[in-house]
Amino acid sequence: MEVMFKEQRHSDFTIICRNEKESKEIPVHKIILSARSPVFAAMLEPHTEEAKTNKVVYEDIDYEVMVELLFYVYSGRSPNVQNMALDLLAASDRFQLPGLKDMCDQVLRSGLMVETVCRNLVFADMHNAHELKQDAIKFIANYSNQVIHTEGWSDMARNHPSLVTEIVAAMSNENSSRNSSSQLQISTSSSDQPLAKRSRLDDHIVRPPY
Repeated sequence: MEVMFKEQRHSDFTIICRNEKESKEIPVHKIILSARSPVFAAMLEPHTEEAKTNKVVYEDIDYEVMVELLFYVYSGRSPNVQNMALDLLAASDRFQLPGLKDMCDQVLRSGLMVETVCRNLVFADMHNAHELKQDAIKFIANYSNQVIHTEGWSDMARNHPSLVTEIVAAMSNENSSRNSSSQLQISTSSSDQPLAKRSRLDDHIVRPPY
């Protein structure tokens, strides 16, 4: 199927990516799109406008991102996922491609950085990437002294205050867990001491012979 996409032969549908400067067309095959994505399958039902005109226009997806997404649809691979993981995460969630979404999730989780972690968290929250979201929250909690000085933090605090609340709650829970663990260790040490003293006293007691 990868060859079919590259050679663009016998296509029966056109995806158009349009922005302010230009429109670019991608010839594709209805049967493959429908088989791989429930979103495309619904769009290509016979009664829809897209099915009747044999085309669809997207003004909110970059041409390069759509090409990469379609390459995955045909081949199951994404050679450029490292370079466009965030955009592909959003697109794979939109078109319900869980395999591609998992690829993006793994790339983003393994590359969390102070300067970009807040942006990753916002995308994870918007596009239901739960593991990425949890990892990003933990990362921010661990490096909060650095993250709070980034532009990403300022943007997130202004536009997504609920995420800041989640981060604060996670930090509070972590501190509570640490305090509980410390108190348990102290309590255990204290309870051990009288037993040791009693043991030493027992060693000095002279017991009558029987």
